[in-house]
Amino acid sequence: MFQRPILIALLTSVPYLLIICFMYAIDKINFYPAIFIFFTGLSGILLIFLRPLKQLESIINFLISLEDSPGLRFQSNDGLPGMERLSSALNNTSRLLKEYYDVGKHTSSELGTLLDKIPMPIIQISAHRRVVRQNAAAVDLLGEAAYGKDLVIALRHPQVISEVDSIIEKGGSSEIEISLGDPVEKNYLCYLVGSDNRHDVNTVVIIFSDITDVIKGEQMRIDFVANASHEIRTPLSILSGCMETLSGPAMGDAKAESKFIELAGKETKRMISLVDDLLSLSDIEANQH
Repeated sequence: MFQRPILIALLTSVPYLLIICFMYAIDKINFYPAIFIFFTGLSGILLIFLRPLKQLESIINFLISLEDSPGLRFQSNDGLPGMERLSSALNNTSRLLKEYYDVGKHTSSELGTLLDKIPMPIIQISAHRRVVRQNAAAVDLLGEAAYGKDLVIALRHPQVISEVDSIIEKGGSSEIEISLGDPVEKNYLCYLVGSDNRHDVNTVVIIFSDITDVIKGEQMRIDFVANASHEIRTPLSILSGCMETLSGPAMGDAKAESKFIELAGKETKRMISLVDDLLSLSDIEANQH
């Protein structure tokens, strides 16, 4: 603590030392008196600087401690001029920092609670590609160990990593479709939203929307249309064959005509039933939407 005041005192006493050396050089003062005068003056300068520097050291330590413990009070028993006003200003600064800290902590807590209630996994990536925030759904998807780690470790998906790197570098947003999960694989539509300021600490938000059921539904729809088309084509083919037979080889044969007319009627009822099923499914889907 005393090294800095001694150094400042030595630097300040340089002109004083030069004057003593000059007087000694012109035989105005002897050697031992010159040494005594120099050290006496140096001691006086050191005493002058010691108290303010000691107080400055305590102020610096107080300001550093505010980073970890906002709301501390600065206590000064030194009677230096202006110290009372300086102590008041420091305590006001500490009080304001404590208020801002409490508001920020409360806001962060509310935001975390709100994010946890969102069923879609949401993670926040820093400019250094580290996971800095994740909601409860993201913890279920990626695990708690993902927090604070590089996205490459948390989410081993090259396409997502590439998109995140691009947004960190250029900004903007994008959306991609990916598959995740082992052993049960799920499909997600990922919305990647970048910050307007690329120098922000938290620069990319990734939202995972589960579209597994949507894709399964689309595949079921495709399969259903294919199966329904096949089911409708079968009675139509039989009806077409019956008509060709009735208008050709079976014409005038009462027994054959009766048989093919009965078959045509049966297939017509089957086709009407299929069409009714399709209309019923269409009504159900319309009401669901």
